[in-house]
Amino acid sequence: MRRVVGILLVGACSQSVDDTRYLDDRAFRREALVAGLVDPTNHYSRLRLARYAVEGGWDALPAWNPPVAIGGEPAVPLALEDDLLTLGEQAFFRYPVQLWPGEPPGLWSDPIRGRGLVRAELATGSYPAATCATCHATPRDGALVVGLANAALDLGWGPGRLDVSTLDGREPVRIPDLRPIRWLTHLHAAATVRQPDVVALAIRIETLIITSHAEVVRPPRAVTLALATYLWSLSTEEPPAPPPEPFLRECAGCHAGDGLTGAPVPLHVVGTDPVVGQSTDRGTGTYRVPSLRGVGDRALLLHDGSVDSLEALLDPARTTPGHPFGSDLPAPDRAAIVAYLEAL
Repeated sequence: MRRVVGILLVGACSQSVDDTRYLDDRAFRREALVAGLVDPTNHYSRLRLARYAVEGGWDALPAWNPPVAIGGEPAVPLALEDDLLTLGEQAFFRYPVQLWPGEPPGLWSDPIRGRGLVRAELATGSYPAATCATCHATPRDGALVVGLANAALDLGWGPGRLDVSTLDGREPVRIPDLRPIRWLTHLHAAATVRQPDVVALAIRIETLIITSHAEVVRPPRAVTLALATYLWSLSTEEPPAPPPEPFLRECAGCHAGDGLTGAPVPLHVVGTDPVVGQSTDRGTGTYRVPSLRGVGDRALLLHDGSVDSLEALLDPARTTPGHPFGSDLPAPDRAAIVAYLEAL
């Protein structure tokens, strides 16, 4: 299976065949994990350093691929022999990332994909479960936009927001847009994990699922590698249009290149609410620079979703703190930046 997956991975993502070592090479996974953790002292890093790719750690957990049903369909497990992109797409909509007790407000509904949740058939019963698509898909013009954050989903922190770090909900962030994820240099709002390749994303997904299931099961690594491959495939390689001069002057210092992103920015530079960036769980003292590809579709902006439009972001009268870049420009220049971003 490793040879087949390697061939398919190279074709799908132009990744090195060495990336398939993620599937069965513990030392390779350990090295990739350690290289990816920006601050080894925060709680996120310390847990993974203690449990991931070590003797007696999470590798010993059973690989979990339960039967899952969408709508009235029969419950079936994922077909792990599928090629990576097919398996990744199926896992995005079907793999149970977390069991949920009920239906929260704001679930999307789609005639093919169901109602935003699946049902996982376990030995103890049938349970509603969230998948990647629950939070990262949005209906637009009769179709489901894969990867776009579900800004209507309300899990208790307000629509389009969630807290994956704390028990008391004091560090909510906006649900991210996954469509440009392959362009990002770092993962998480606080830039907790470096992303040099698709393996870094696969490890991030694998450990997310393990912790979401209370560290009692792990996903098959073919599933997490496929999910990472599929998510990277959502990002177009077509270069963005040339930006207007006001954008080059005010925005391109952070949002540059084909990905319109860049290295993390220190908290004092961006100036937004620093709580998440200072978090003992995931904080690094910086915030990730999001890719601006697709930003015109996003209902919430900034790491905490505290701004709801590009016009509001550049409004000189905005009272939400931080990210002042471009707000002091003349109205025509601000309008030129907004028009450019809305067309991306």
